Amino acid sequence: MTLRRLVLALTIIITCGLIAPSHSTHAQGIKITQTVTPGFYEGQSVFYYTFFNGTPVLDKGATVAVGEQYRLVDAEGNPIEGQHDLIAAGPYDNGYSDLREIIEVTAPEDYEANTITSVEDLLAQDWPQARTGKNHNIPIVRTGTQLQGHDYDPISIWINGDERQAFDFGETPAQTAPIWVLITGYDATGSAIRLPGQAGPIIRQLHNDPGYSDFWQVFFVTVPEDTVPNSIRSYEQIIESGYPIAESENVINCPVIRLENLTIGYLNDTAYYITRIDRPDLPLDTTLPPIYTYVYDDGVPLEDTPWVLSVGEGDDGYTGFCMRTHVLLASTYHTNETDILGDSNATIQAVGVVSTCAILMPVD
Repeated sequence: MTLRRLVLALTIIITCGLIAPSHSTHAQGIKITQTVTPGFYEGQSVFYYTFFNGTPVLDKGATVAVGEQYRLVDAEGNPIEGQHDLIAAGPYDNGYSDLREIIEVTAPEDYEANTITSVEDLLAQDWPQARTGKNHNIPIVRTGTQLQGHDYDPISIWINGDERQAFDFGETPAQTAPIWVLITGYDATGSAIRLPGQAGPIIRQLHNDPGYSDFWQVFFVTVPEDTVPNSIRSYEQIIESGYPIAESENVINCPVIRLENLTIGYLNDTAYYITRIDRPDLPLDTTLPPIYTYVYDDGVPLEDTPWVLSVGEGDDGYTGFCMRTHVLLASTYHTNETDILGDSNATIQAVGVVSTCAILMPVD
């Protein structure tokens, strides 16, 4: 890698928001929060995670390398319960990639989960293999990492006998998608100078759009120094501006939080972007704080009404998970818990469903 490419890569890591963990100590040990980075899609705010594990870049940034991840299955093709998948290399090692094809290996009927913990030992068994053709984005992370949005649960993976943690963001193509970063020029070292105050880069595709990928090739857009931050929020505005665009060969792994998992919630009358995902798979926990939503008598949510949080980051009881709670027949739509509880016309009903209520950042 040339010095200029290294400098550009470091610029991209800073620009896109490389793992910026915040630490919190619990009884079970240190937790590392993988925070989100804001960006824009067609003028609206979006959020994504950033991983930089040394995934090889091919074709001058047009694609990334695809590794292999082995999954033990039974004779019917079902994953062996309790068995972790296996890969042969870790981050920055030769042969590692965040993007890996799932290869199914059929184990004998008497196989006990996690008896085999390395790819070398697995391949020595000479058991039947089947390539699935499914490439998943599964970045390895530090043990104890949790996602700020709580939209994916961690999984365990064996790497040469070592149990490591990862997140499976699902299938994504090896072909990259473009991401545009606004800069005002380059300094003496060749490092791009970000437009001060710009909230984040600009993307053109989301998960359901043609050409979407979790892997983004960076394009630098050089704008005048007096450009108003966040006045450019879409690809169309970039093209209309006529500002010069420089293609780079650098690629960053930035899976975007799905819009269907994103909403606006209020805490003490302040609006925040939050993830709001029902998690019926999680056990009920009566100690979780409520998240309030206004509903009709039949429990159907009222349109264009606020979700209301009872706690936020730094408050006792905040974990990013809440108990969904319905509010019926309120005299008005409140945006704080105190007014909801003080509304004599409101009927409050706990639903008995765990939901994410993870705060990402305030709404502009």
